Amino acid sequence: MSRMKAIVFDFVQNQIYTNQEQVNGLTTKQVAEALNLQRSNASTLLNQLVQEKKLVKSTSRPVLYSLAEPIDEKDAFDVIIGANQSLKNAIQLAKAAVLYPKNPLNVLIQAKPGCGTSYLVDTLVDFAKRRQVLAKEAPYIKINCRNYSKDPHLLDEDLFGTNEDYANSVFEKAWSGILFLEAYDSLNTKQQNKILDFLNNKIPLFQEKKQSQPNNVMVILSIMPSKELLINQAIPLTIELPEIEKRSYKERFDLINHFFSREAVHSRRTIVVPSEVIRGLLLANFSYQVKELKMDITAACAKGYVRVINEGDQDIALSLADFKPEIKQSLLRVKENAMVFDELFGNVEHIIYDKNEGYLKEFGKNERLYLYEEIRNQYQSLSESGINELTITPLMNKYVQNLFNKYNYYNVFDDQYNITQLAKIVDAKVIQIVDFWLKTCKKELNREFKSSVFYGLCLHINSLLTLASNRQTLSQEEVTQFIQQYPEEYALSVQLSIELKSSST
Repeated sequence: MSRMKAIVFDFVQNQIYTNQEQVNGLTTKQVAEALNLQRSNASTLLNQLVQEKKLVKSTSRPVLYSLAEPIDEKDAFDVIIGANQSLKNAIQLAKAAVLYPKNPLNVLIQAKPGCGTSYLVDTLVDFAKRRQVLAKEAPYIKINCRNYSKDPHLLDEDLFGTNEDYANSVFEKAWSGILFLEAYDSLNTKQQNKILDFLNNKIPLFQEKKQSQPNNVMVILSIMPSKELLINQAIPLTIELPEIEKRSYKERFDLINHFFSREAVHSRRTIVVPSEVIRGLLLANFSYQVKELKMDITAACAKGYVRVINEGDQDIALSLADFKPEIKQSLLRVKENAMVFDELFGNVEHIIYDKNEGYLKEFGKNERLYLYEEIRNQYQSLSESGINELTITPLMNKYVQNLFNKYNYYNVFDDQYNITQLAKIVDAKVIQIVDFWLKTCKKELNREFKSSVFYGLCLHINSLLTLASNRQTLSQEEVTQFIQQYPEEYALSVQLSIELKSSST
């Protein structure tokens, strides 16, 4: 493959893997402009890559060039909790480092202990091997420098070889692979300088090695945030991992579900967790971040397991007493976050983690749709029983009120709008549109609306837009009937629909 053709292929591959806007492919114009090529030359190179079955060309207009081997629906990074939210930028940088043309880039990770640094690097290695940037048998050497605090001499031998000439060192062992040095900032100045010498290509052993084996070592270092070190100037890519309190409640809830589900599978027991425990875990502060959350859940499940170890297949039932006191103390902040919890798992007393299925039910958003379905089924049942429309209406009104009570739907609403709390879980555009629309309805219909109606609409609309569900909440016949009975209300509903649609485009 010619040099220019290789550059074009690397560019297309890099963009598809790291730029979500170009995941479906690139046009000739995009490639030409990015690489400063004449459009005709770019077209020739792209079509040659198609003939070589490295790229495929779409039949649509504009023509898009994409990889011949499609991206897996779920790559190694996609399954990470927060991949499209708090960790999105970190993952894009990690992919860019791996897929950088010619050789992967060295990486510096800034994160507090327990934020998932090791997990991210393990995933990066898996990604590099799946994408064939590294051979399957490529070495992956991991050293936690903090573990050598009591024996720095042993660390010197491992890092730089017995004679400190790098022979048989971790740098040589990791050649053509990846070397991960965790807690680099715990090294002394001499050790840090010797690693800088390696990164700056000042080691004779590796200058010779590059002649015969050109594949270099990808070096990944991790340090605490805000550390000003010389290494910051020697490594081109810096990845920052967020602390757990800076991650959304939804992400924290997903992490909690993942850890409990894993314990259910490991213990081969279904685990029943009171919702107050989940609330406490969501609100608690963890000095050692995600790692501490995981350890606390494991410890609590172990206590619960001991209670039923001789009870056959009995479930593990946990309580606040199985967790450290700080979890219970964090419940003092429940009221100010009540709306967040209602959105995440609704008004439930327990959450169940099945030993075979893991997290049994995603409460909250889906329940909004189940509520619609229950209303429709009840209406259909009454109609099929021969009850006339005048009788059905008050029965359905009562049924709907009972449903709201069942889901405790209005339990978190105050008489006045609490926009700050609502904005934590509902898109700001939705809040603005609903607020304006309700004011229009008040004027057009000459009606007053409680604040609970405002909150309810915001939550419902946000859930429906987020879920993008294929469920049809009303049949066409029911829609026609609604139009006939409530023409003014329907016209206003259409207006709301148009506003929402235009805001999302």
